[in-house]
Amino acid sequence: MDRFLLFIRESGREDILDFHPDKLAARRALVAYVRRQANDHLHPHPINDDVAVQTYFKREGAMYSIARVQKTSERSGR
Repeated sequence: MDRFLLFIRESGREDILDFHPDKLAARRALVAYVRRQANDHLHPHPINDDVAVQTYFKREGAMYSIARVQKTSERSGR
């Protein structure tokens, strides 16, 4: 079963690592994070979520990644 990992890193903050059932859920979590954090950096309600995320992560020392994680079959005899 595939899951999606959301990783967020910002200078001076603890890394965030979350697993989500699908890419859309990971993206929604990212947008929610940006909206919570962006009050000091952005207009509170950007026109769209892509603009909000792009603007927020333009800052130096801030990055995110969404990646698919696949569980491999277990090896036997080792």
